[in-house]
Amino acid sequence: MSSKPSLPQQGVLVSANIEKSALDESRSQLLMEEVLDDLNMETAWARVKANRGASGPDGITVEMFPEWFKPRWSQIKTQLLAGTYPDRMVTRTL
Repeated sequence: MSSKPSLPQQGVLVSANIEKSALDESRSQLLMEEVLDDLNMETAWARVKANRGASGPDGITVEMFPEWFKPRWSQIKTQLLAGTYPDRMVTRTL
């Protein structure tokens, strides 16, 4: 008889300890750099303007955004690339 690995029973939680490889981290960094690329950001902004995007939880409208964003972009980009951007919990109201 061959020995098969046992599968967890339904309803049983199984945890796996998976180490992140350096390759995964470097891929994540490259992807973030692509996301934050100036051309990509300009394309995304053009789409938001074209769709007349709604203001977010901070109340900043599409019209107000450029003036708010320009002086902050360098610091935001640096924080995003370093993984230190302070994300804020968004609350949902119904």
